[in-house]
Amino acid sequence: MKKRLLAVLLCVTAAGLLVMAGGAKRAYGRGELTPFILQLMMTVTVEFLLALPFGYRRPQQLAIIVSVNYGTQTVLHRLLDLYRSIYGGGCILVPNGHLRYFHFYVGDWDFVLWYLTAELFIFAIEASVFALTLHNYANEVPGKNPPTRARSVIYALVANAASLAVGMLIASLIPWIF
Repeated sequence: MKKRLLAVLLCVTAAGLLVMAGGAKRAYGRGELTPFILQLMMTVTVEFLLALPFGYRRPQQLAIIVSVNYGTQTVLHRLLDLYRSIYGGGCILVPNGHLRYFHFYVGDWDFVLWYLTAELFIFAIEASVFALTLHNYANEVPGKNPPTRARSVIYALVANAASLAVGMLIASLIPWIF
């Protein structure tokens, strides 16, 4: 049963990545797909490395963490794109026949509020999935406490906060990625 669940999770994740990668290319052109993949790699790397101190070392646990992060990062990216499409601008045809782009400036705090709300939504998804799945693949080591659902939720909180902090640092150093 557990192997079947893991196989289904991995297949759904792979299919979702292919669809979203195609959607990202269609929606943004080539210029936006590379930053999306770099953001995805950064987040998965941070959250994968943080899984180890929390005791998530089994291949099934790490596969769940990576798969869920692929899905949630895709959702987060789409939510931020939704903000950009609503408040970020558009284009108009000017008399000389060229497209001119314009941007609405809503304000930094509006974006921060949207971004934090999106992050909370992503955290809720990850915490729920991790609480339901990660402890099922725990090693029973004598003398050690097995991973619990509460530890999974704490892991999701710490990992999301860390990936957000690393992302903000990288965005300040290499803004074109974001």
